[in-house]
Amino acid sequence: GTAQVTNTSTQVLYEYTSLPSWIKRLTFIGGGVSTNGTSLLGLQLGTSSGYKTSGYNGSSNTATRTTSFAIDSDVNNASAVRTFQATLILLDSPGTWTCISTSARSDTNQTTQGGGNVVLSGTMDRIKIFTANAVDVFDGGIVNILYEG
Repeated sequence: GTAQVTNTSTQVLYEYTSLPSWIKRLTFIGGGVSTNGTSLLGLQLGTSSGYKTSGYNGSSNTATRTTSFAIDSDVNNASAVRTFQATLILLDSPGTWTCISTSARSDTNQTTQGGGNVVLSGTMDRIKIFTANAVDVFDGGIVNILYEG
């Protein structure tokens, strides 16, 4: 994918669309990612019908999620800088995806692990990272994706 710099202070999400239908494994990577608030970060998958906003079966150290995969947990500091990797693997066609994530934070030396699965009704063709409260905006770092067939 193309790296997206997240220091615009105007966006609550970054997305990659028009993904190829042959993807079997996708890694979402972030470095130095921060926001102007304390909102958790979420990762959602989507099809041509839009993003899947429910039915996620997953959690991270202290956060259980049903609306997205958790990238981090227990953010209580607006100066938190996150580095993370979330690996998604297609278990069956067209759309049972599993996610394993690891995130590190600079402000607390905290490492978070997460995981879960979600079933899509079709072929995944988009993915986004967002601030879970849809208010806090990204103000630093870079995100990118790597995918394999």
